[in-house]
Amino acid sequence: MKSPIKFNNVIVNPTNPIQGKSFNITSTLTTEFGIPLNDTRVTCEYYNGNSWINLTSTLTNSDGFLNLKVNTLDSRIKPKISKLFRLHKEMGSLTLNGTKSLTINIIIQDNKISVSSEDDDGFIYRNTILTIEVYLKNSGNANLKIIDIDIDIDVDIDYEIEAEDRTILDRFQSGESTTITIELEVGDIDEDEIEVKVFIYAQNIISGENIIESKTINLDVIDRPLFDYFIDYFIYFALAVLALITIITLTYSRKTKKRIEKPLKEAEKKRPRKGRYVKVSELKLEKPENEEKEVKEEIQEEEVKKKVDLDELLEEELISEEQPGKEIEVKPEKVMEEPKKVAKPPKKVKKEPKKKEKVKRPPKSTRQRVKEQKKKKKTPKKVKKAKKLKKQKIKKKKEEPKKVKKKKTTDFDSLLEEEGLSDKK
Repeated sequence: MKSPIKFNNVIVNPTNPIQGKSFNITSTLTTEFGIPLNDTRVTCEYYNGNSWINLTSTLTNSDGFLNLKVNTLDSRIKPKISKLFRLHKEMGSLTLNGTKSLTINIIIQDNKISVSSEDDDGFIYRNTILTIEVYLKNSGNANLKIIDIDIDIDVDIDYEIEAEDRTILDRFQSGESTTITIELEVGDIDEDEIEVKVFIYAQNIISGENIIESKTINLDVIDRPLFDYFIDYFIYFALAVLALITIITLTYSRKTKKRIEKPLKEAEKKRPRKGRYVKVSELKLEKPENEEKEVKEEIQEEEVKKKVDLDELLEEELISEEQPGKEIEVKPEKVMEEPKKVAKPPKKVKKEPKKKEKVKRPPKSTRQRVKEQKKKKKTPKKVKKAKKLKKQKIKKKKEEPKKVKKKKTTDFDSLLEEEGLSDKK
């Protein structure tokens, strides 16, 4: 008696295969009592809407395990018509025939690319360069590869594809988008319209199916307005003026910097020393010219003063001879009071001691000399000037007044005593 068979643990991997890819069906073939059936041929069949078609077959192993691989690229498989598959085992000597029906949803790939451009129905100026952009989007569910991009223009002008992302274009996945930039160089053409056709050549990565998409862009050609020329030249003019101002500013700043730094550098230079070094002990103190003049003036004043005193003394002697009974009043000399505040102390001048000159007896008589002195009673102008200078000097420097000492007997007094004309007798 023949026993029925059973397909256990049937698995489809992947569950929803993509058209163009293969999928696997695995299962374990046993009897109704769970005994594995080895070396048993099992086939995979597909229903095309009219009949069952044998796609592939395989033998079970010692454990009754089987693995069937189905290629969706098989032209006999039409997912849009049918999704039914089954595992079939023919009747054997000990077993009955058996089948296992399966419903597999094969995803049909949609190879679709959308091409668009915002520059369509735009315009372009003559003798200018225009850049247009073309947008690509993979709007299907298949992964594509952009093989080539071709541009066809009905007018003889130059063009160039400036930007394209090859990493995206080599594997243009579903839902992705990219931009292609095309540069058109339009010269002085007579046409009033340009027609630009963009062709996209793509291929399905899985199935290898080729796809071609195209887009036509129409552009009107017009003359360029004069205002645009003015703007172009104005930009160049503004840049030239800006560059000139920059150069002038830098030049002026450098010159000013040099002027400021030059005197500082000259001041830093030390003047070279000349001469030789001399010890302090060897230096000679030079008396200033002013002090020498002052000393000479004082000596002259003292000499003049002595002469004046001598004249006054002779006059007194003559008066005493004429009027012997009358006493002569000697007016005391005015002594200057010391100033309360001395701003600056007078400079001390070392005077060299004067040598006393011996008075020789004159050959003439005393009376004759007295008479001659009377004739020369008037003081010379030099004496008056010396007195004035001395007074001015005392006021300016505020020197301390000298102490008045009693007159010492001069050589002239001794001479009078010898002649017998002295008042002391």
